[in-house]
Amino acid sequence: ETPPPFHSQMVSAVAQLGKAEEEVDALHAQLEARGVNSRGTQDVFGRKFAVPVDGEHKSLCLGPVLFGRGMLKQPHMRAFWAATFGFFCTFFAVFAPAALITWIKEPQAQGGLGLTAEELSTAGAAAVGTTVGMRFLTGPLCDKYGARKTMAFLLLTALPGLVVLATAQGADQFTAGRALIGLSLASFVTCQVWCSQMFTKSIVGTVNATAGGWGNLGGGV
Repeated sequence: ETPPPFHSQMVSAVAQLGKAEEEVDALHAQLEARGVNSRGTQDVFGRKFAVPVDGEHKSLCLGPVLFGRGMLKQPHMRAFWAATFGFFCTFFAVFAPAALITWIKEPQAQGGLGLTAEELSTAGAAAVGTTVGMRFLTGPLCDKYGARKTMAFLLLTALPGLVVLATAQGADQFTAGRALIGLSLASFVTCQVWCSQMFTKSIVGTVNATAGGWGNLGGGV
């Protein structure tokens, strides 16, 4: 039996609508790959995201907005750079004394601290030891207070260490300064947690590698 004309028209219309939706989705995918929030997704306050996001409001891209006009947009890219440079600063602070070893080893009469190889080794071990211990604590802190607040806390812990290190007059003060600064290097954990919370799972590996790699650059600057 031949179906009624109206039924045939409805079937055709539904098929055309489905095809149109597929074309629209394909267009959205192309724009999102370029870092455009073509769907106009908004946050809970009604503000349009600067980057395309998934259902959990995690960014779907990094490369297209890594540099340029969108590089500091809230919240995804600002979080990325805050996490990256926070880790960079702590890495720089922890390993900066290595570049000053020549002057640190000089006698105090010549402006150095007159530290022996054993004392320098102890100071280095103190910095690494506090880093390892603090990293075990940083995970639970991120779970309870969030990566942003934990990052701020770790950066603040480096400040007294920098003061102690800069004003050190002997091995004890030098070791204490390095130990305090070593606590802040647990920012690696907050860096990775923060980025994982801001970027979708399909690119989070690339994001974490980029943030962690540039953060590690602080050890060689």
